[in-house]
Amino acid sequence: MATQIADPRASAAMTAEQADALFAELAQADIRVKKAQAAAERRISEIKEKCLADTAEDQERVRSLAASLAEYILAHRDRFQKPRQRKTEYGKYGLRTSTCTDILDEDALRAISDERGLGLYRVEAKIDKKAVEKALADGEDLGDAARVVSGDVASYDVSRDLLKV
Repeated sequence: MATQIADPRASAAMTAEQADALFAELAQADIRVKKAQAAAERRISEIKEKCLADTAEDQERVRSLAASLAEYILAHRDRFQKPRQRKTEYGKYGLRTSTCTDILDEDALRAISDERGLGLYRVEAKIDKKAVEKALADGEDLGDAARVVSGDVASYDVSRDLLKV
C-alpha cells in the first residue's frame, strides 16, 4: 500500500485571503521565536559580562599565581624528573613534554617535498561555482558535469518593524 507524503489539494483550494491569514499566523509565530531568541542572547551576554566582572580579581590572581608556579617548576626541573608531575589533593603540576613543528619556509618545504617525493603537503581542488556559472553563460559545453537550474521557490519575509513591538 502506498504511503501519501504530500497532498496539495487543500493548498490549491485556498483563497488569497486564507493565504494572507496563514502568513499572518506564521509571521506572528516567527516574531515570537525571534524575540525570545534575542532576549535569551541578551541575557546570556549580560550573564557573561557579569561573570567576567565578578571574577576579574580571581582571573588576575590566577594569571599571577600560574606565572609564579611556572617559574618555580622551571627553576627546579630536577624536582620534576620522576615523577614529572607532583600530585596533590587539588590536582597535579609539573613538567610535560610538548612538541611543536614550526614551518619556517613553506615554499622551500614544498620544493624539497616534490624533489624527494615526500608528500609533505596536500593540494585540495575546489570547484569555483561562479567560474562554472560564467563558463556556462559563455556557452561552454560542460556536458553532464554542471548545469544552471532556475525556477520559483516559495519564500517569506517578516517585516522587521514588527520585531520592535
